[in-house]
Amino acid sequence: MLPGLRVIFLDIDGVLNTRGFLEGREESEWSEQIDPRAVARLDALARRSGAKVVISSSWRCYLPVARIEEILRAHGFTGEILGATPRRPPSRGTEIQAWIDAEAEEVVGLVILDDVPEMEHLTPHFVQTTFEEGLLDGHVEEALVILARGR
Repeated sequence: MLPGLRVIFLDIDGVLNTRGFLEGREESEWSEQIDPRAVARLDALARRSGAKVVISSSWRCYLPVARIEEILRAHGFTGEILGATPRRPPSRGTEIQAWIDAEAEEVVGLVILDDVPEMEHLTPHFVQTTFEEGLLDGHVEEALVILARGR
């Protein structure tokens, strides 16, 4: 890992897609379930902050990270994907914390993009999206502030 690593922990459903976007696509291929407008916002966040992405979405349980990366690239993402959080019950926050603990000396800033209602002790690093709206410009600005603040 690189010293001074900034990380975006990325959920997909409710961040890179919305209920409205998915209407009629429920049975479609994974690649058709990603909104390119939301990916453009994610790409802007990664570019502006220099942060790398770690997949925390449940998609990692169904698809290899390389396939998720391929899908994101096909929708315009140009940033770097480091991997995925480990699967550790009982919560997404626990999984993210496990990844952070493994990289503790390297991580200087982090933000979590997710539509879950809470992120436990990681709340100061949490930008909550909704399944109704997904990732918006305001979320990107909020995430930039969190990443700049550091750990």
